[in-house]
Amino acid sequence: PLLQCFRQVFGGFDNTQRDDYDVDILAKNAAVVRKQAKGLPVFYTEWNMSASFGAYSHDCRKMAAYDVRTSLSIENLVDGDSIWCYSDIFEELHQFKEPFHGGYGMMNYSGIPKPVYHGMRMLAQAENKRILLDREQFTEIEAAAFEGEREKQILLFRLNMMQSDAAKEKAEVTVELPAPPERVYLQRIDEEHCNPLRVWEEMGRPNDLTKAEVEYITEASAMGEEELAFSYADGRLVTEVSLGINDLYFIRIVKSSVKERETIC
Repeated sequence: PLLQCFRQVFGGFDNTQRDDYDVDILAKNAAVVRKQAKGLPVFYTEWNMSASFGAYSHDCRKMAAYDVRTSLSIENLVDGDSIWCYSDIFEELHQFKEPFHGGYGMMNYSGIPKPVYHGMRMLAQAENKRILLDREQFTEIEAAAFEGEREKQILLFRLNMMQSDAAKEKAEVTVELPAPPERVYLQRIDEEHCNPLRVWEEMGRPNDLTKAEVEYITEASAMGEEELAFSYADGRLVTEVSLGINDLYFIRIVKSSVKERETIC
């Protein structure tokens, strides 16, 4: 197949598998550029996890974990940034037959959202106020927290560029809350959720997808919402989840309404 020839010509090398891959390189460089800019606006465009076209990881949740983590790390270092790129319809090369061929896009050429698309959607749903967390408490699982008038949110991600088969790691989340929540629910990106590549592979990796097949893959890999068990006592909410390698979990805590708080009081 042509895609295999393309990978042979360019080495087929996925540089995210290197032991010395620095996941913080973009943030480090942004800090230097920010200083060099001397007050001028700084924009980072056309960035992503890997410059290797055809890297299998581009269609996997590793891309989502990396892009979400990096977006959060450069938040205060750049005035704007743009992930490369939005779609696998890529004008610099010809179009490949395979619906999932390791293209740079957040969506494949049929418009099916990849895990990174859903990761960016999580960030888009995040409340405006970001809560500072003690990074010394992090393990391989890292977190970002947000708060708004209606929600408190915790975004958990477990980036591992070596994509090992390590067991799931448990994370206990404690959130200060003045009243019991109206609702606590979860959106997640993992092997079973928001994973169109897996759905396509289970279908036998068909090329030239029909409209019905595109709709099936899109629906089967859509981001869902599921209620999350929790306990609440003495102004603290406690919940627990377990993340596999490169999983992303977005815990959303809907605060009780004013009327409900008055009833509780």
